[in-house]
Amino acid sequence: MQTVLSVPFGPQVVTSLPLVREKYVALLPALLVSLSASAGMPTADFLLRQSALAAALQSPRYRLQHARRRAAVLKKVARAERGNGDALEETDEVHALEHKIADTDAAKCLAYLETDSVTPQLYRHLVGTLHPEFASSHQQDAEEFFSLLLQWLEDRDREAATRVEEAREQLRAAQSGAAETVVATDFTEHDVACAENALKRAKIEQLFTFAVEQRIECAETKQVRYSYTRQQILPLPVPLDPEIQQRFEREQREHEEAERRSKKRQKKKEGPGIDKELEDRSSPESTTTVSSENGAGSSSPGGAEASCPPPPEQLPSFTLSECLDSFLSSTLLKDFYSSATGKKGEASKQLRLASFPPYLIVQLKRFFADQNWQAKKLYCPVLVPEELSIAEARGSGLREGEVVMPEESSRRPSAGEAAGAVTAFDEELLTTLQSMGFSENACKRACLAVQGGSPDACVDWLMAHMDDADVNDPLRSESPSSSGTDEAVAMISSMGFTADQAKAGLLAVGPGGDVCSRAADWLLNHMDDLDAAVSSVLAETEKTQREAEMEDVSALTPLEKARRGLDDNPSGLYKLHGFITHMGKNANSGHYVCHVKRAGKLVLFNDEKVAEAVEPPIDLGYIYVFRRSDIPDEP
Repeated sequence: MQTVLSVPFGPQVVTSLPLVREKYVALLPALLVSLSASAGMPTADFLLRQSALAAALQSPRYRLQHARRRAAVLKKVARAERGNGDALEETDEVHALEHKIADTDAAKCLAYLETDSVTPQLYRHLVGTLHPEFASSHQQDAEEFFSLLLQWLEDRDREAATRVEEAREQLRAAQSGAAETVVATDFTEHDVACAENALKRAKIEQLFTFAVEQRIECAETKQVRYSYTRQQILPLPVPLDPEIQQRFEREQREHEEAERRSKKRQKKKEGPGIDKELEDRSSPESTTTVSSENGAGSSSPGGAEASCPPPPEQLPSFTLSECLDSFLSSTLLKDFYSSATGKKGEASKQLRLASFPPYLIVQLKRFFADQNWQAKKLYCPVLVPEELSIAEARGSGLREGEVVMPEESSRRPSAGEAAGAVTAFDEELLTTLQSMGFSENACKRACLAVQGGSPDACVDWLMAHMDDADVNDPLRSESPSSSGTDEAVAMISSMGFTADQAKAGLLAVGPGGDVCSRAADWLLNHMDDLDAAVSSVLAETEKTQREAEMEDVSALTPLEKARRGLDDNPSGLYKLHGFITHMGKNANSGHYVCHVKRAGKLVLFNDEKVAEAVEPPIDLGYIYVFRRSDIPDEP
């Protein structure tokens, strides 16, 4: 039986990734058990729907419904053919009836059941409730849906962990006979372990998220500013001038119109001339007529035919590396507010990748708006390799010799400054800035940065710092403990101890009570081997801090790892896993298909049609999925 995966292109490509597929298949038993505890409707449970879809694509779990539907149709056919379909209840009898009617016209109604397809209507309906744009039958953008899908899945990772814990509680309750769902689904502790392991291995944020490094250099002072943003899809521009495609389309239309007119004239000329030619051949002047028609000085009745213009040359093709170079190239900012000069001026901006995710989603920006704000598509070929190296796109962070732009405008205020700054905020200015769509905390930071400047200056600061990770965070003061520690070190140092000895004494006795007296006592009690005791305490503290940092690194997001320069996959070598193609040249219509690699070969998924791709249009794709070389093709 042919296996067909008739699902939207986004979930189809995502669930084809081994880590993602195994994750949601492993989650399904726990989600079913925890459904009663979550007090939610199964039809509105996105996690459950995603897991059920992954299971349907991975296993024959839902083919029982297919068999029942087939049996029902066979009964109707039997009733129409023989009038006694009610007696068909056993599977053997159904197959026997199917064999008997195989050569009859009645078997034609079973043709659509020959494909074992998955049609997730509930899934599609649920997507429409999550975003109204996808509830309609209008043409939709694959990149927009892909981004939303990844965001929905990432947002529900924490919920999935909670649901697994609820399933564990249900399993414990089943030991006392209080959980019927566990018994009905044959749920075991092994299912809990599989679900927990899958959640740890396949966090959506860790699989797809990467950091983009933005470097801005002031043209006047040559000082630089680095900022980092998180992304899940890498948008690459197609370096084709839209005017070239418009000229190509215009020449193509002119050529097709000229060909159409030429064929029309030829048909008009040959049509009535057939009967006349037969009459001329029977007349004595036929030889003269023919020779005169074939003579060098003869001409057609309508004069010389207009020559058909040659077909236009093909659109230029590009490589994916050229698209990547366009993304990495420096761009000019003309009205950049520089904190180094305190005024607007020119600056250059460069983008780099600060981290390389396990799965890299690349979007070719084929769609654009023309001068009339009409959606258009660039359909030139872009050559995409099976293996892609993006090592040159790696961000290096602050380079040796570079001077960072002053950040007084964005520094954190001290406790006293923060208290005074709150009363100094211009409420009218805050209201004006918030009406433009900025958050209250971001507006407060802008007001502190420009020190009572105009709204335009605040907006300039906000636009320059909108990618800062903490721009929307509440203002925080310095930790009181840090200033208290400095005072304690100064007090102990006044007794004749060095700063390192004072710090070691404070670390040795810990917080609480009169720390200065306790630290001084500790130092006096270790006077015989003071240097060794101080070195031991400082070394142990440094080791503890380093271990704590290593533990923190494992829990860091890709963005934080990039900021700290902790990404451990610098090679940047990827392999093509699949791609999504928009069929058609019109941006407002068309059809999406996808190709996914299975056993080293690309397989075409086009609605309910699945086949090995003979000549896959890799150069016409819209979204590409690459797998990092160190990630196995199968888990």
